[in-house]
Amino acid sequence: MHDNYKEFLIKFIKHDKSVIEPFIALHFNLLANFVKKFGGSKQDAEDLMQDALYVLYKILKFKKKVILEKNIDEYFRGIYRNIWYYRFRKIENDKNEIKTIKYDKLESQLSGTLLVDNNAIDEIKREERYKLYRKHLLKLGKNCQKVLKMTQLGLSNKAMAEIMDYSMDYLYKKKTLCKKNLIESIKNDPYYENYI
Repeated sequence: MHDNYKEFLIKFIKHDKSVIEPFIALHFNLLANFVKKFGGSKQDAEDLMQDALYVLYKILKFKKKVILEKNIDEYFRGIYRNIWYYRFRKIENDKNEIKTIKYDKLESQLSGTLLVDNNAIDEIKREERYKLYRKHLLKLGKNCQKVLKMTQLGLSNKAMAEIMDYSMDYLYKKKTLCKKNLIESIKNDPYYENYI
């Protein structure tokens, strides 16, 4: 555990390299060994480190009170193990036997030793769902992406029609068609079942 926890929190939230780089150095080898043990690569470990740091950052920034009493190092290990658990489920769905054995081993290793709370689990799930959404949004045409992004930002139909140089009727049809295509694309993703 870090000596001055409150100072660590403040610096971590401000992206201060004086705490983030040593934190990564402290955790990367353990994380990489964990990933390798369950069939992952160095690239998988690097990606997992980034994703776990991002989840930790969001939890520290927006839900500080939740983990003030917890050991931050154990909490971080719980975050990356749970992210890997969700990803392994996805890998296991694609590549039957070898991964299934490792998945079962991972599941039994994680069961009963959950090091994070429901806030972290919810954040991990939210991030994984967002990645799925983003993946399929980027497959749509540029105009569909613009319309859906403006919708997400809460712009009025009138403002969107002006920006896109569409009539109100055409904007409505375009928005409806873009949403339909996005939903269809997401539902056809082989990992969709993991997110509902």
